[in-house]
Amino acid sequence: MVIRKPFISAKGGDHHPLRVVDFIVEYLSSHREASTTEMHKAYLVRMKALSVQAGRKIPYRMATWDSFRVKVWTLQGQGILEISENVEESPEPQFSGRDEVPTRKLFRLAR
Repeated sequence: MVIRKPFISAKGGDHHPLRVVDFIVEYLSSHREASTTEMHKAYLVRMKALSVQAGRKIPYRMATWDSFRVKVWTLQGQGILEISENVEESPEPQFSGRDEVPTRKLFRLAR
């Protein structure tokens, strides 16, 4: 006697067209160096554009700031990214007019 199991589709149907790691490497290969914030904002714009291009009613689920930051740290730990010697002052408006403005680390592809 053959027991037939019903076909069950795989869970988690929101497949991303662009991996975060691939985006980071691609972004830094076209830009010399960038902060995590700059890369994350560019990632959100790119994912929204891919959602529109695919004609989706519901956009792709995008990586949160924290998960994006963890990917950057992971790539740094693997030796793919390194921290640049350059830093940039935070352009956020709440810091304007202060004596000390927070700085952002810039990342680049490892040499």
